[in-house]
Amino acid sequence: MDSNKIFVRTRLGEDGLKSGRTGMVGIAGDELRVMALIDGKASVRQITGKLPPSLQPHMGEIFSRLLVSRFIAEQGRHTSWEERNATPRISREEVQHSLMSSQKLNKNMLVLAEIEIERRMELEQDLSEAREQLLLTQTELGDVKTQLADQSVKYRSLGQQVRLYKESMDAKMASLQAHIEKMTSSRQTQQSERDALEDELNRLREGCQQMQESVEEKEASLNETLRQRMLQEKLAEEEARKRIKMQADEMVRTHPHYNLLRRLSFFKDFRNSDIAQFLIYAQWRDVKAGELVIVEGRDDCMLYLIVTGKLAVTKSNRTLHVLGSGEPFGEIAYMDDEHPVRNASVVARTDCLLLEFNPAYLDEAETVFRMRVAEAFVRVQAKRLHRAIDVVNNLLAEESGGER
Repeated sequence: MDSNKIFVRTRLGEDGLKSGRTGMVGIAGDELRVMALIDGKASVRQITGKLPPSLQPHMGEIFSRLLVSRFIAEQGRHTSWEERNATPRISREEVQHSLMSSQKLNKNMLVLAEIEIERRMELEQDLSEAREQLLLTQTELGDVKTQLADQSVKYRSLGQQVRLYKESMDAKMASLQAHIEKMTSSRQTQQSERDALEDELNRLREGCQQMQESVEEKEASLNETLRQRMLQEKLAEEEARKRIKMQADEMVRTHPHYNLLRRLSFFKDFRNSDIAQFLIYAQWRDVKAGELVIVEGRDDCMLYLIVTGKLAVTKSNRTLHVLGSGEPFGEIAYMDDEHPVRNASVVARTDCLLLEFNPAYLDEAETVFRMRVAEAFVRVQAKRLHRAIDVVNNLLAEESGGER
């Protein structure tokens, strides 16, 4: 295929692209990604450059399928408005070929889904093992710190002994010096005794000097050992954290709902590792339209996050508010420790996909993850407070206008 050609989407292609984006029957997979880049301006070469390397060798086959399916047309081809927008006539051979391609694609998607599930389970297992290794490393670091503290106590004790010994030696040296001076002043002092005393004094000085040098060498060795061990433990801890982050990033990016979760406002400031922890603790829940998720007056404190769909908050059979994608609910009962009772009901207006989260898991999670979750709920509460203030102001304005 000529890489300089420029293609445009037909009306059939536009309809197929819209149905593909909403999850209905239409264009899917690699064809959907290519269709999204066809805008009537970019050439085949430019579109290929924007795709992953693993997809580039199959561009000819993808464009051929899109042309045969009448989803795209070459720019500059003279067709009438009716031809561009009318439903294309497809031959029996093309229908059979499309059916065979669809069956093959579905089989491939099933195989890929199984591989994805196995890969995710392996990554979660590796993440758990890495976390255990990090805890073990931290325990070993605590033991090393305890040993170093004991060594420091011994070093201080040794230093105290050296100081006392030095003071004792100084006293002895002073006594010997006084004795020497006394013997020198006496005519009866013998030269041999004076030499012996001077030799003893020199030996004491040399012994004291050697002990001082030994203590300094041991101190330097102890400091170097302490520095090396702390450096090794720090490097090991950093390596473990990098490995956990890489594993979390890999697990999240390969998750089938990663792009969907990334678009939710709740995960605005979350790192990939935070989303990974959230997915490990949370449970996926499909809810049908009309199903009660939370019942007013019931005693529980589960948290929920809407991934897709809409739910209504009701009280005494009266709708208070409608919640949409990216909004959490159920946090009021969790925040009220003394009375964790549901003060309203939540019912699904459409089929929904929810993430159900037990807040008890926050006690086991990292401090950064708990802060991310708390900040997300604070943002939601602030928005809802502003909305409530606007409603109150509107009601007050209507009431004052009625009184006039």
